[in-house]
Amino acid sequence: MKVTPYRSGAAFLGAAGAWLQREEVLNNLMLGIADRLAHADPPPEPPAVLMTAAGPQGLEAALVMTPPRGAVLYAPGIGTDRHAAALGALEALADALQASIHAVPDCHGAAATALAFARLWSQRTGRSFELHRALRIYELRNVTFPAGIPGKARVAGGENLDLLTDWTGRFWAEIGEPEGPQAARPSTERIIAAGQCMLWEVDGRPVSTASAARAQRHGVTISRVYTPPEHRRHGYASACVAALSQRQLDAGYEYCCLYTDLANPTSNAIYQRIGYVPLADASHYRFVQGQGQ
Repeated sequence: MKVTPYRSGAAFLGAAGAWLQREEVLNNLMLGIADRLAHADPPPEPPAVLMTAAGPQGLEAALVMTPPRGAVLYAPGIGTDRHAAALGALEALADALQASIHAVPDCHGAAATALAFARLWSQRTGRSFELHRALRIYELRNVTFPAGIPGKARVAGGENLDLLTDWTGRFWAEIGEPEGPQAARPSTERIIAAGQCMLWEVDGRPVSTASAARAQRHGVTISRVYTPPEHRRHGYASACVAALSQRQLDAGYEYCCLYTDLANPTSNAIYQRIGYVPLADASHYRFVQGQGQ
């Protein structure tokens, strides 16, 4: 198994992009990260880790890591008739990663792939792992608008920067993301400047938000869906996501996709009601001190 490291997102996409695009929706996270790295100026510090593992039949696995975040994984053969080759590729990536970097806080990927890598990394490092979030990937191609939700949607502007910076920080804290509050403002500025942040307003007051990100050849990801606690259970998030999703389809994208936390039955239900269809499950594992599993 040949492991190849890459210095840039562009180089990584040149080697792995065509393979990842075979299942664009399922690989949207890795594709989106690599695309962002391809356009990063200056490159991130500490540097990103990008690697592929290839065998006689082509690409078997890939890994992208942007510290302080952990490893995002691709190995579609795990759990199929190509399991042995895919597992060997993940082993090769784990060996190369261990030789190049000391800290891997977590891993994320298709459910079987993430679990396989978590076990491999645990065996190599002696650290145990725990499931941080069980996720489901959804795809939408036609929107069903929720009825009877008061208010209307509008694209967020610069005047909403302070509010949305605060909401971004709250959203990250709720889902356990590693970014600190200092990262919320520049991140929010970029999304607002791109015209990809939607607000749902009632009587002119913002009550919910959602954003579009990681645009690919055929579709885009809906993320940062956040409603402050005092405005929840009124359907505002459903209406906001429906409006934003329709805006993306109107712009020419074939689909929208999003991730949900399987521990939250409410979000899984409301997204299906507006047209999102479940495609696959993903897992996010965290590595912790202690004896490996």
